[in-house]
Amino acid sequence: MIFKVVVFGQTTFEIDNNDAHGLISDNGIFFANQSSSMAGYEVPAGYGNYTMFASSFWMGGLDDMDQMHFAGQTYWYGADLFPGPLSNDYNSPYYLATYPDAIWKITKSQIQYHMNNFTATGYVPDPAIAEWPGNGNVSEGIAQQLAPYVDANGDQQYNPMDGDYPYIQGDQAVYVILNDEAGDHTSTNSDSLRVEMHVMFFQFSTSDPINNTTFMNVKLHNRSSINYHDFYFGLWMDYDLGNASNDYVGCDSLRNLSYVYNGTDADFGQSGQPGYGPNTPAFGAVLLNQSLGTFISYNIGSGTNGDPSSVYHYYNYLRGFWKDSSRTLRWQRL
Repeated sequence: MIFKVVVFGQTTFEIDNNDAHGLISDNGIFFANQSSSMAGYEVPAGYGNYTMFASSFWMGGLDDMDQMHFAGQTYWYGADLFPGPLSNDYNSPYYLATYPDAIWKITKSQIQYHMNNFTATGYVPDPAIAEWPGNGNVSEGIAQQLAPYVDANGDQQYNPMDGDYPYIQGDQAVYVILNDEAGDHTSTNSDSLRVEMHVMFFQFSTSDPINNTTFMNVKLHNRSSINYHDFYFGLWMDYDLGNASNDYVGCDSLRNLSYVYNGTDADFGQSGQPGYGPNTPAFGAVLLNQSLGTFISYNIGSGTNGDPSSVYHYYNYLRGFWKDSSRTLRWQRL
């Protein structure tokens, strides 16, 4: 079943092909129910228990003049990331008509049906196939190649009636295109990187623990003329393992893993968020093709290890330092 909601200016799909259901939005906030300000990553599906409140990306570096350029979000109170690819004019009629949202959901079975039937008389592609953002309009300053696809005739033009079809990973995928230039950075008040981000969330339906897993493939395109130095990229996560008030977090550097676990013998609900009861689980995120360079957690509120309020706070956390640039006791690869 396709679940699509437009609220607060962003569009949301639910990835729901296995026993982990998550809400994905095209404003750079993931696994959050932004309409209710509640957690949005449910495991196991259908039981009302959640492991994640929200997640996003942080990235930043210095230009040749050592000026900071950064994009980073926590919740949905400010924005550094915006739906759609980079363009010359984000308010052009073409852009507004083509990218009213920048999120696409598709399944392996939809692709297989298209492959089997695109030559049939009267065949009309499913909207998930027809609307796949394979190409951009170069005259609008948009990259010519966007979302990945199989180019059946090699003409570098995505056309389903030529037998082209989206290239996805998993049995179901949600694809998001973001940029950090279409608006002011109201989260970090920083200068734009002119970065375009392509994120494929995908799941497999299996009979093993992969059935409780969501994968994420992230690609960054630096479409600026700047060769940034001291550039860092990270995944920000607000774990809520049922009742968030008794959670502990940590990392396993050998496994490139960050994780959350329950700090009490039983996990009971709080503030409308259900708990897992006496059978408390653990939950985590692992980097599959990169080393875990830094892991850090910070507290709600002010202080040296509190909420970031300037771009340099974000950048210091991303590098594994406290807000005042002092060293942390958290794990850091040197």
